[in-house]
Amino acid sequence: SDIKVYSANCQSILGSVPLSNYTTVYISTAPDSGYMYLGLNESSWYGYYSTTDERFLKGTVYLTVTCDDGTNTKKIVKEVKVEDHTFDSGTVTTPAKYFSEGKKTFTCTRCGATKTTSIPKLDIAKVKPAKVKITSAKVNGRTLTLKWKKIGNKTKGYQIGLKDKKSNMTKYINVKQGKKSTIKKTIKKLERGRKYAIKVRAYNIVEGHKVYGPWSKAKSGKV
Repeated sequence: SDIKVYSANCQSILGSVPLSNYTTVYISTAPDSGYMYLGLNESSWYGYYSTTDERFLKGTVYLTVTCDDGTNTKKIVKEVKVEDHTFDSGTVTTPAKYFSEGKKTFTCTRCGATKTTSIPKLDIAKVKPAKVKITSAKVNGRTLTLKWKKIGNKTKGYQIGLKDKKSNMTKYINVKQGKKSTIKKTIKKLERGRKYAIKVRAYNIVEGHKVYGPWSKAKSGKV
């Protein structure tokens, strides 16, 4: 009954059993299947067993010991719970970006096994431009002159949404940032008799992608 387990973890299983005239030790993943013989290193009254076979270095395994004292034979099954990997704090192998997840790799301090987890994408809301405020939207003949306040220096440009309320179609026009504090855009050759809804939003370029801010409050103009 004196079956000793010194260590049972992801690196190895080590222990000893008392020696008799005939002693065998088997390890298995279930009490009635998957047996593997473990040789014994004999020393005085004990035999020392060990294994580094990865099949048995996780979950619950079973040691089956058969002893023969010359008169009686006894079979004992001992359940052994194997300690899981002990991972370090991890290393970022791929930094997270705004449009792609990152990767972090953890290494077991015992056996060197590794596992990789995903790092969530960065918060895209932090690089979105602020909401644009249209200061003026004037129609003169078939020409619309639109003005709005410049958003911070990191903003790359703006997009105008010009919706024809009759056809319910929207035309999009891109405008570069510029250096002036007020952005001005003149749109010509509008169709006569049409009423338009006009709105503007800013955009940044992040990792090669346009990141748009919210649309401004819409203005109306009739040609």
